[in-house]
Amino acid sequence: MFNRVGLAVVVVMLMVVIIIAGVVSAQIAVKQNQIAIYPMNGVITHVSKAHNEITIKDSTGNVWVWGESEGWTVGNKVIMTMHNNNTSGITDDIILKVRYEIEAR
Repeated sequence: MFNRVGLAVVVVMLMVVIIIAGVVSAQIAVKQNQIAIYPMNGVITHVSKAHNEITIKDSTGNVWVWGESEGWTVGNKVIMTMHNNNTSGITDDIILKVRYEIEAR
């Protein structure tokens, strides 16, 4: 069926295909990680000291809950650092950090 040279050629071709597939997979992973973290503006709409959480309405109308109520008041403008959970939808994104929005004067 295959002589030694033919078999060697097939093996080399398979190795090249595997290497190319690995490079493409790595490039896709890098591209996904580049967009994984993003900022989102919002306003605090509710503070629950009893549950130690705040409710934030973002600039697109989505509502988020963050588990630290100390020092926050309703109406505070915030910037959330978000992680997209490596998905295209926003509803499963995760808040990593919340900080006060500092407005330019």
